[in-house]
Amino acid sequence: MLHAILFSLATPPSAPPPSPDAPSCLSTENQAVWLQRANDGTTDYPAAQYVILSLYLLLLLGLVVAARLIALRRNEQNEAEHFLAGRSLGPITLGFSVCASMFSGYTVVGIPAEAYTAGFSAWRWIGSCTFISVVYLSYAPRLHWLSRERKYDSLLSFVWDRYGVAQPHKDWFHWLVVLVLLFPSFIYFIAQIDAFANTFNQVSNGRVPTLLGGAILSLLVVLFEFVGGLRAVAFTDVIQGAILVTGAMLILWYVGIAYPGLPAISSCLQAECSDHVTVMDAGKSLSWAEFWIGVGFQRALFPDYMQRVIAARDQATMRKANIILAVAPFFIQGPLAIYGLIGRIYHPGATNAKSVFSKVVLDVISHDTSGAIFGSAMMAATIAAIMSTADSVLVALSFIVSLDVIRPFREDVHASRRQKLATEDVTVKTDGGASTKSYITRLLVPTILVIIAYLISIPVLTTNFSLSFLIQFQSSILANTAPLFIGGLYLRILDRYSVSCGLIVGMSIGMGLVANKVPGGILISLASNLVITTVMALLLKLKRGTEPPATSPEHAALLRLVSWRPPTGDAPPPPMASTEGGRTEVDAKAPPLTLSYTPCTKEPLVTRPYMLIAAAVCAFFAVPFYRESGMVDQYVGGVPVWALTSLLVLALMHSLIIVVICCNWSGENTKTSTDTESIELADRLAAA
Repeated sequence: MLHAILFSLATPPSAPPPSPDAPSCLSTENQAVWLQRANDGTTDYPAAQYVILSLYLLLLLGLVVAARLIALRRNEQNEAEHFLAGRSLGPITLGFSVCASMFSGYTVVGIPAEAYTAGFSAWRWIGSCTFISVVYLSYAPRLHWLSRERKYDSLLSFVWDRYGVAQPHKDWFHWLVVLVLLFPSFIYFIAQIDAFANTFNQVSNGRVPTLLGGAILSLLVVLFEFVGGLRAVAFTDVIQGAILVTGAMLILWYVGIAYPGLPAISSCLQAECSDHVTVMDAGKSLSWAEFWIGVGFQRALFPDYMQRVIAARDQATMRKANIILAVAPFFIQGPLAIYGLIGRIYHPGATNAKSVFSKVVLDVISHDTSGAIFGSAMMAATIAAIMSTADSVLVALSFIVSLDVIRPFREDVHASRRQKLATEDVTVKTDGGASTKSYITRLLVPTILVIIAYLISIPVLTTNFSLSFLIQFQSSILANTAPLFIGGLYLRILDRYSVSCGLIVGMSIGMGLVANKVPGGILISLASNLVITTVMALLLKLKRGTEPPATSPEHAALLRLVSWRPPTGDAPPPPMASTEGGRTEVDAKAPPLTLSYTPCTKEPLVTRPYMLIAAAVCAFFAVPFYRESGMVDQYVGGVPVWALTSLLVLALMHSLIIVVICCNWSGENTKTSTDTESIELADRLAAA
C-alpha cells in the first residue's frame, strides 16, 4: 500500500539520451559547469580552508584542556575514572559521542563512495544503524545497572565477575576474551591512521605525505588520550557531530544551488548509469541482511560502545542518547549519499571513489562565500571525525590494556572491587603514589600502542595495500561475542565453557567464510555460535544435573543477579564448586541479596520484547525484494520510489525503536537506603 501511494504521487522521469560530452539533460549553463568540473582537475582548496581547519583543531585542543580541568576539579586521579569520564557523561555528550563513534571518517567518505559506484542502494547503511540500536538496547540498560551495583571499572570486570575468573592473568578464558576484543580494535585503529593520512594528503593537494599525516594523527591522539581521556573524546564529538549534521544536511540545499537539483541529477543517472537508480537486484537481499546484522552486532558490541555504557551518568541519560542515535542516521547518512550521486555526474572520471566527497565539497566551497564557510567546516569535520574515531578506539584499547591486561599482574582486582563495594562511591580515590603510577600508565600505554600501530601502518601508507580484507574480520569476530556479553547478562545457564566453545567455533567459521567470500558467511558463523553455545549449555546442565556452579561466594552473589526479568536479589543461590571437582549445595534458604541500586523496572529486551524484534525483522521490508530487478521506477523529488519506500520503512522502524525506548525502558538505578547493609555484605564477601 505504501508503494502504491508513492507511485500515485510520482511523476514519470524523463529519459534523455546520453551525450558524448555533458549530459544533454542539463541546461546549457549547467553543461558548461559540468565540463569545467569534470575536466579541469582542480584540487586546490582555498586558503580559508586551512584557516578554518586550524581554528577547528585549536577548538578541539581547547575542549581537551577543558576536559582535563574538569577532571582535576572533580579529583579524578585514577585510571578507571580517566577512561570513564568520571561516570558523568550527560545525554547530549553521550548521544553525540555514540553517534560520532558510529559515523566515523570512514563512513563520511565511504557512503558517498558507495553511492558513486552503486547509486541509491548506499542508503543500506541506515539499516545497519537499525540493528546497532536494537543490539545496543538489548544489553545497555542491564549492563549499566550491573556496573553500578557490582562496581565495575573496566570492560572485563563484568567477564571476571560473571564467569568466575578469580585470577585473570592466569586464566585462559580471560586471555581469550582479551584477544577477541583487542585484535579487531587494533585493526580498526590502523584503518583510522590510513584514512586520516590519505584524507590529509588529499586536502593538502599532496603537500603533506601520507607518512607525515599518519605521524600527525598519532601525536594528536596520544595528546588527546593522555590529557583528556574519554571526556575529551566526548566533548569533541559534540562539536564534530553538530558540524557533520549541518554539513550533511546542507547538501540538500546546495544540490539545487550549485547543481541543477536532485531530479535532474537522477535523470542524468538514468541516462548515464541506469543501475544507480533502477530497482536494486533482489539477489542483494542476502548481502544487505549480512551487512546489517554483521555491522549491527559488531559495532554495538565494540569496546568503545560498552565503555560508554559504563561511563553514562544514569539510565535517563542513556534513554535520551539512544533517541539521538535512532534519529541521527537520517540526518547524516541519508544526505551523505547525495554527495556520491552528484559526484557520479559531475566528476565521472574519478579514479578513486573515496575522493568524490572531497571533490563535491570543493564544488560547494568554490560556489559562494557561505559555501566556502560551510564546505570548509565540513571538510575539517571529516578530518576531525577520523581523529575522533581514532582517539575513541585508542581510549578503548588503552582502557583494556591498562585495566584488564596490566592491572591484574600488579594487584588483586577482586580485592580492589570489594573495597569499592564497601564504600558509597563507585570509585576509590587514590593516594599520591597511585596517582603518579596512573599518570605514567596513561602516558606509556597509548604511546606504545600508537608506535606499534604506526609502524604496522607504514607499508599500508606507502603502498596500495588495502585493509578492507582485514577489516571484514571485525564483524566475524565481534558479532560472535553476543552470547558472551548479552547472553551472560540474562541467562544463568551459560558458563565459560559453553560461551567459549560457541565463540571459537563461530569465529573460526566466520573468518574462514569471509576469507573465501562466501555469501552470508557472518550470518552462518553467528548461527553456528548460537547453536553450539545452546547445545553445550544444555549438555553441561544434563551432566551436572543443575545450573553452572559458582566458584566463590562473590561469584554466587553475582549469579543470583543474572535473570531474564529485572533482578530482585531473591533468586535462589547456585551450587558451589568444590576443590575436588564436585559441588556442594548452598543453603536454599539464603536471605535475599541487599541491592545498592534499584534495577530498571522495564527493559527493552524484557518488556514487550516483540516490539524490539519487530523493529529488526520488519526492517528487511526496506529491501525491494518484492519489485522486479532493473525496473525503471518513477521519482518523487528526484528519488526513485523503491529507494524512498526503503527510506520510509527504515524511518518507521526507527520510530518504533523510539517508542520502545520511551515505553519499555524505565527506572533510574537510584541508590537504596541500605548502605550499612551493603557494607556488611562486602565485609562478609571479603572475609569469605
